[in-house]
Amino acid sequence: TKKITKVISKKHKVILWEKNKLLIKTNKNSFEMIDINGNSIWKKNYPKLIYQHHWGDINNKNIFLLFKKFVPKPNSILGVEKCTNNNQIRSDVVAIIDKESGDLIKELDLLNILKNYPQIYNKIKDVKYCNDPLHTNDVRFIDDINSKYYGKLILSARWDNLIFILNLENNKVEYYLKNMTLQQHSPRVLNDQLYIFDNMILNDDYKYGLSRVTQIDMNTNKIVGTFSGNEKYFFSATAGGRININQNKLFILDNNKGELVMLDCKISRINESCPVKKVYTTRIKEDDSVIPILIADVFE
Repeated sequence: TKKITKVISKKHKVILWEKNKLLIKTNKNSFEMIDINGNSIWKKNYPKLIYQHHWGDINNKNIFLLFKKFVPKPNSILGVEKCTNNNQIRSDVVAIIDKESGDLIKELDLLNILKNYPQIYNKIKDVKYCNDPLHTNDVRFIDDINSKYYGKLILSARWDNLIFILNLENNKVEYYLKNMTLQQHSPRVLNDQLYIFDNMILNDDYKYGLSRVTQIDMNTNKIVGTFSGNEKYFFSATAGGRININQNKLFILDNNKGELVMLDCKISRINESCPVKKVYTTRIKEDDSVIPILIADVFE
């Protein structure tokens, strides 16, 4: 940690890391890959893309990051005519970047992909969403070899309460889930069980906090497990929280508390009585000031 904090300015933002490498955002659309000692591996700028969100993913070959880009209006989407910007609209884009060189390999224009699926997305809700029609807030490469969706991308779109899986080879949507969560993010797949950070619980008394983790069986699209906090753990995370899975354990990033915790129960069926184990906290004492954490990951 000391080595890393010496080489990363407060103006920089850590986007991704994998054991001995970190991807940092150094300027508006400029990125740099560095090693653990701060040595530069590559630097790149993507001038035609507008960096959108601080969450992405990385596999053995590529980096997947979320950007925005002005594209021609897809006229098949209702409400697009209200967006007045020279026949263009700002679409979310997944940039696929070579991990070793930083070269931009491919762009996936999500709005123009989804226009082919009116049952999933066919309308811009309001003119106020013209500059952010989807608000795609998470992209993840599915690396679970036991899943039928292995090797594909899973994405979360906030405004439409939408999660969908995209085939990288043909840009086809192979799975989607809509309106079973509210302004969610962090969809994670393990053994074709879908784990989601549900920002705002539907039909709940919020007794233990505003958010929850929801488990959905992808074969039936039914909710089979939830964790929304309990008497021993108040789930205070809201928009900035996140979940991750490592070695069949589910980790929750609670940014309101500045903590990373683990659900200490079988991940095959999470439940409201799961014990919570604190993994990391920014506070030494309970009354210490909270330092919000936007990104946290767990390695073996």
